[in-house]
Amino acid sequence: MALACLAVVYLAFAGPTTTIRRAFAPPAPAFAIEQQERAPDCVMSAVPAPASVKSSQRRNRRGGQLVSWYFNTISATRLLTAEQERTLADLIHAGDAHEAVRDELALEMGRRPTDDEWAEKLGLETKDLRRQMARAHRARDLMVAANMRLVVSIVRPYLQPNAVAGGALSMEDLVQEGSLGLLKAVNRFNPARGHRFSTYATWWIRTTVQRAVADQARTIRLPFGKSRLLSKAKRTHDELQQKYGRKPTEGELADAMQISLPQLRVLLQHWHGVGSLEAPMQVRNSASMKSTLLEAYKVRPQQQRAPQDVVEVQLVGECLRQQLQDELSPLEAQVLQLRYGLEDGDCLSWKQIAERCDQPERQLQLAQTRALRKLRKQHSLRQLHQFCDHPEWEQESMGMTSRVSKVG
Repeated sequence: MALACLAVVYLAFAGPTTTIRRAFAPPAPAFAIEQQERAPDCVMSAVPAPASVKSSQRRNRRGGQLVSWYFNTISATRLLTAEQERTLADLIHAGDAHEAVRDELALEMGRRPTDDEWAEKLGLETKDLRRQMARAHRARDLMVAANMRLVVSIVRPYLQPNAVAGGALSMEDLVQEGSLGLLKAVNRFNPARGHRFSTYATWWIRTTVQRAVADQARTIRLPFGKSRLLSKAKRTHDELQQKYGRKPTEGELADAMQISLPQLRVLLQHWHGVGSLEAPMQVRNSASMKSTLLEAYKVRPQQQRAPQDVVEVQLVGECLRQQLQDELSPLEAQVLQLRYGLEDGDCLSWKQIAERCDQPERQLQLAQTRALRKLRKQHSLRQLHQFCDHPEWEQESMGMTSRVSKVG
């Protein structure tokens, strides 16, 4: 969709690009609109592109490089002088004034007026009105085509390398959003204020792109003001890190941004983006691990249990732990829980248990022997027998108790 829109934009500007070269080539005056106005409106779209553009078009269409072809095309467009910008702006404003009269006339008549009625309202001949509107449309196309390079230069800093994977806007999307800002600048530009069009258009383009990034680049949308503040925090963080040679503290970052520490902490909650469950996992031994987060945390159907079964299994674990605490010393109970995985299902080695308990391995092995001897008694773990009649988890729960009730 984005590439198609770029193609439409270029096809709209292919004719005006050629017109710029002809109109602004010396020794012609400002430009040759006076000669072009005698031609019908379809002439602009029918003007053939230069040979280099046509050959580039064929090559890039075959290679699928539409974006590169588009950028190369707009880079060949000549920039406008200040005098040319004023002349084009006057033509655009004249066309806008005529359209405003047409809208007022439509409200009065309750329908869209004809060209004759529109021209009569303006006190013009119909052919003169059509000629002036054609000149206004051509002037707007020329202003846009000659400043598309400005759009590309402004949107580049907002391009992220992982645009597709991370949800950020691609280069094509950013150019389209910047083009909307350029159109607003063309319609609002007033040369009487004395500044160049590029200076005026930069603000509109940057503002439009920033709003698009704030609204569309994140999976969870942030308000525009908070998004700009978050961008400022990232820039300030990078500047302080480069200045101090280390990561700045929260206090230093808050002071540099002139905000309170609680406000900064709330802002930092949105620092990181949203990860994808289908993103590949960065693990050392990828052969023994799942390839994505979704696969790693996916529960297989045979492992799913009804809620009542989950509760009963939890009761078994609580009862088992209580029995161990009643029958054994704290060290003996801890050794059995770690050795046989009674806490989280992971059975630890003697070395791991020694590091966890800060005890010699031999002393821990003796504690296990004493614990198993105590649990061989007939009355030990008797309360767990009531759970052994459930058909769903009998095998699993018995496996837990058999680890401590059987003598190895």
